[in-house]
Amino acid sequence: MITLLFSINLLGNEKLEVRLVGNNWCPQHCLDNSGAPGSGYIVEIVQEALLATGNSYTLKFQPWLRAIRSVETGLMDGLLTPAISEAKSLPRHKIALATQRFCFYSRKSSKLNITKLEDIHHKSISYVKGNNLGEDFTAFVNNKNNMVSIEELINGDDDFAPRIFAFLLLGRADTIATTEDFADYYLKQNLHIKNKITKGYCIKGEPLHVGLSQVDKQRSKKIGEQIDKGLKIIKENGTYDKILNKYF
Repeated sequence: MITLLFSINLLGNEKLEVRLVGNNWCPQHCLDNSGAPGSGYIVEIVQEALLATGNSYTLKFQPWLRAIRSVETGLMDGLLTPAISEAKSLPRHKIALATQRFCFYSRKSSKLNITKLEDIHHKSISYVKGNNLGEDFTAFVNNKNNMVSIEELINGDDDFAPRIFAFLLLGRADTIATTEDFADYYLKQNLHIKNKITKGYCIKGEPLHVGLSQVDKQRSKKIGEQIDKGLKIIKENGTYDKILNKYF
């Protein structure tokens, strides 16, 4: 894995070097022009928050489930970027980085119009293994009377968006559920795919935080405090809004 190190020296301040791991999930976490992890609006928000408080960080990308495990075992300090319903074993800092929600995407040719959860009755659905779409979704698909067929896909090191939309367009599933920012960002850049896709029902959004390791609780507590402190700084000085405006 390619690892990048960013640092800033502030005389008189003890610095943390925070070891971050995430998956390739643009526009939250993206590869930069050199093919290395280092861009994306969540990456840039966390980067600026840490730098604003005089800290440094390393960043690497791994498949989602492996990234979670790396933080759970203490190999890495923080996971980019779980929603509240995901990676529940990892504690969070207090201030949310942003919010995300899952939406359903279908083939236009199927005439499937998903406006509520009940519309996936007797349908096949795919999403990333390790994603949690919330309690209402889970309860609905676990009810055998709803006859929902699920296939979970593995998010590896590759660019996942072309793969999951190809999976949908080939008819391997009636619909896919994925994060709205991820899907819309890809479709905006690939209008020939977007023209074949219908966006339907979206689940209620959830806040995003860095998931912190429990192996060294004191270190994680300090990291969380530094992230929250930095977030306040970059929201006050306008950096936070500038980052979002780059991507949306």
